[in-house]
Amino acid sequence: MGTALRFPCSVNPAGAAGGSGHKPARKEPMQVITKDGHLVISVPLQTPTPSKSSGKTLVVATTHGNTKTELELPGHPGKKVIIGLNAYIPR
Repeated sequence: MGTALRFPCSVNPAGAAGGSGHKPARKEPMQVITKDGHLVISVPLQTPTPSKSSGKTLVVATTHGNTKTELELPGHPGKKVIIGLNAYIPR
């Protein structure tokens, strides 16, 4: 089993409204590990919030852009894995 690496990602507090009037997101840890040849990413779920772009979806987990990790893949020394994650459901 791999070692868990933790990186901050933004999570809206429960009950925060979407759009331009939403509360600032707080930083929660994103965990990244490699296990049996798979990249495993764990991010906290948030209260479903309308997406900023169209409002047609509700975001349930996000890194709010790309997050550079300390994870390096075998054969690529010095190259850090960058993760950009958005999980959503239809409205």
